[in-house]
Formats: sequence, structure tokens, C-alpha cells
Amino acid sequence: MPIILDFYYQMLSKKDIIYLYQHLEKSQILTNEYAHSLASQAYLHMRNIPFMLKMKENVEFMTEQGEVPLLRYNENMIITGFEHIVKFVNSKYLENDLKLCDINYEKLAFMKYIDHTFTLAEIYILWKDEDVYSRFTALRYGFPYSFPLNKIMTYSKKRSLFKYLKAHDWFDLNLKQVLTHVKTCCDRLSLRLGANSFIFDNRPTEIDALIYGHIYAILTLSPPMLYQKHNEGSYEHHSIFDSFQFNSRTNGKYNSTKTSSIDSDQIYMPEHLRNIVLSYENLLKLCFRIYQTYFEKFKINDKKNSDNFYQ
Repeated sequence: MPIILDFYYQMLSKKDIIYLYQHLEKSQILTNEYAHSLASQAYLHMRNIPFMLKMKENVEFMTEQGEVPLLRYNENMIITGFEHIVKFVNSKYLENDLKLCDINYEKLAFMKYIDHTFTLAEIYILWKDEDVYSRFTALRYGFPYSFPLNKIMTYSKKRSLFKYLKAHDWFDLNLKQVLTHVKTCCDRLSLRLGANSFIFDNRPTEIDALIYGHIYAILTLSPPMLYQKHNEGSYEHHSIFDSFQFNSRTNGKYNSTKTSSIDSDQIYMPEHLRNIVLSYENLLKLCFRIYQTYFEKFKINDKKNSDNFYQ
């Protein structure tokens, strides 16, 4: 942590500090959790709110809701999940800054649709595909536990999420239907964004933060990258832009010849999911814009699996 930020942190009283908790980024966190954590971080950055990002193994069990990430304000106020974090931030900081808090029903419905589609698709990929589950999901979810508890906890979580998918009528979908839902969502997002800088009113909102979180998480915590990097454990917050030639010299443009077609008979789920996202240039530029504005200045000093203070 830089000396100046460390000094600033020491000067703040405990009542002024927001703590954002997530699972270990290097070895434990899963795609849907990482998406919501990144979205929460982006929104706090958009509001210029200092916060301490804390990485713990047991965040899921710190509240009854079991949602990740978790925000703690003061000593007794705990808020879980991206949507509730946004509501808390808007209500607390509304009188200081109105431009990010102008939420209407259209925005709220749009945000719920985006999160619903991407989260269900991410859960489906992580827990229903046996190859992804055995080679990645089970290893990361069971990371904090020793045998046989790691097997028991992972199986229990799998059963719980299968019930969640069934409740939303996604459990019986096939792969092609899941990818079609994601592509339809991206089509609507891309159409709504057009050539604008942000989704609504040319200024950043919680919807832009949510899109950034999901797209970045899909690109960094989805196969085939997850198989290659699971043992290396290097999920640098900025490395995705270097890996995909996604930098200022290309103005956020991804140079790829891969297809996002979902009509192939031999379809490999994770690769096609990533290619669907990568085929929307304006959405990638949106994510790059958010990254440049709110994350790039922290990339040098970020510590994986450790606490980071952002101001």
C-alpha cells in the first residue's frame, strides 16, 4: 500500500471507512462472485467513495444471505449483494451528488435483466458442465477446506445452485439456449449503448458498473484461461487488456477473427461464451473506458489475496 494512502487510511475514523469483502481473488473467487465484486468496486469508484477491499475465505458465511460481495459500514451495518450495495450508496450519498442517483424504473428493470441473464449463465457454466465443474469450480470452491470437508461443502453448494437454476427455469435449458440468452442480452445492451460513452445519459451509472463487472469476469475467469491460470494464480486486474490487445493504442478494440456463432454441432461452452462477449466492440470500449477511468491508476499497487485501500 503506498505511504500516502496508508497515511490517509490511518487518518480516517472507523466510522468513515467502507469495507468491501470478497473471496480470495487468486485462488477461490468464482466468475459470478467476481463480477459482482468488480461491479461494486466500479460503482464506489464512480462515486469517489474511499473503501478498503478485504479478501477472506469465509465471506459467503459472514451473513445469513450468503451473498458476495459484502459491504460493511460503521461497525454494525452490513449490506450484501451488488443491488443492495447500490441502494445503500445511493441513499447515503444522495444529498452530496445527484448525478449518479437518478434511477428510474427503466434503468432498474434493465439492470435486473442484465444481472439475471449473466449471473444465471455464469452459474450454469460453472456448476452444470461437468468438465468445468471438476477441473475448475470444485477446486476453487473447495480451496479453503481440507478433505473430506471440501467435497461435502462443494456438493452442498452444487445442490443449492441447482435449485436456484430450477427456480428460474434455467436448469433444463441446453447449452445453445443458454448462449442464446446471453447473445440476446448483449444485442440489447449494444443497441442501447450505440455510439454513446455510457448506457444512460452519457454518464456512468450502476448499469455501466454491472456490465463492466460481468464482461471482465467472463473474460478473465472463464475457460480456456481458467485451466491455464489456475495453478499460476495470476488474475491481474489489468492483464486482460494486454492479453487481448485491448489497450489505449487500439482504443479499446479487440482484434479477433474468432466467431461467436452458436449453431455449431460441436460447441465448447466457455470458449463460445467468451467469443460472444468479445464480438461486441462498443461494449468492450465501454469496459475499457471504465477501466481507464477508475481502475488503471491502482494496477501497480494492487495485491492479490490481500487488502487494498482505494481512495
